[in-house]
Amino acid sequence: MTKNTTNYDENVALLRDKAFGKKGELLFEDYPSLTIQSDADLLFATLNKHHLFEDPIFDRDSKFSKELIYYQLLNILDLRCKHEFLSKRITLKGKLPAKERPVIYCSFHHGPYLQLFQAFKMLKRKFSFIIISPDWGERIVERQKKQNKSSGMYDSNPELHQPKIIGAESLDNALEIYKTLKNESVVIFIDTFVKEADKTKKRNKEIQLFNSKLFLHSGIPDISKRLKVPIIPVVSERTKDNKTEINFYDPVCHGDFNFPNYEVEAFQECFDLFSTHLKKHPEQWDQWQYLHNNLLIEPIPPIGELPPLEEQNEKTVLGFNAKLFEVFERNKELQLLKIDDYQCFKVSQKLVEILQELNQADYTLKEIKTVLGDTLCSDLWARRVLITKNHLK
Repeated sequence: MTKNTTNYDENVALLRDKAFGKKGELLFEDYPSLTIQSDADLLFATLNKHHLFEDPIFDRDSKFSKELIYYQLLNILDLRCKHEFLSKRITLKGKLPAKERPVIYCSFHHGPYLQLFQAFKMLKRKFSFIIISPDWGERIVERQKKQNKSSGMYDSNPELHQPKIIGAESLDNALEIYKTLKNESVVIFIDTFVKEADKTKKRNKEIQLFNSKLFLHSGIPDISKRLKVPIIPVVSERTKDNKTEINFYDPVCHGDFNFPNYEVEAFQECFDLFSTHLKKHPEQWDQWQYLHNNLLIEPIPPIGELPPLEEQNEKTVLGFNAKLFEVFERNKELQLLKIDDYQCFKVSQKLVEILQELNQADYTLKEIKTVLGDTLCSDLWARRVLITKNHLK
């Protein structure tokens, strides 16, 4: 177990070498508790970041993907440190509420977020630590508990406060939080999203993060209002010298439980504050690879069943379906990526140039067949890489 600065800095240097030097599945095998477990996870993370920030170029092998692993490795290192040692590396920022008052601390899987345990011990606060799982069923919750146990993530540091992992939709779990808040504070990670939700249900919340609308299953703001327990956003951030800053913000909605639309605005304010940290340090967020298809800038319009290409008039104008497909380079080969399910297939440089040209001018089916041939045209049509210009509008 790491006990001093010299030992810690040596381990940090080793982890940097591993993250930026080691390649392939070997790194993932060495660290089974990494949330990134495959090359595909890195692809998901990079693509989600590309859409959320509207990056002009999708760079599959960007520095971001390696930094993402590096910061996860640092979090694993923190689990193996003496908490007295870590406490000396933590700076608390912002105004803290009175000790005697229960609070809902809403946080995110960002930066050295596991050090929140140590921070609250430093403050001598009585609290429960809760991770909300989305509506994937109780089996997923149980699997996560077993994974934590088998990986030794929390057992590796017996001083670490064991978190409760609960299902977001369970009313029994909401009742557990409700009862807990009558006696002590709770720390809850709220950055777990679902693709869509029934807006008529009170527990479903829609929030805006940069250019995307996201849904959460949570009754936390409702509980906050009912019990008159304030919600305080907390965001952790790792500094350049690998020290920890934990930022405590003022209660959302000015602590006014009668604030208009409080149940929605409370979470929105939390995410607005979080976005300022995410924009500065996107590589410090652990959730990128879990946002599959949730962070698309605009929804992909449904096309419905398409007739065989042979039934299309040869004068029909076709284009490249750039809303559904992206081109990127992987292992020095060009790939066409279907962004709603991440299916990939290899393409030539010539085909990429032709597809991109199709959206610069109007080309008929007959003209495209002359260049690509009947078989390739039919295949691209079936995969919806090629689509009528009317569908692209």
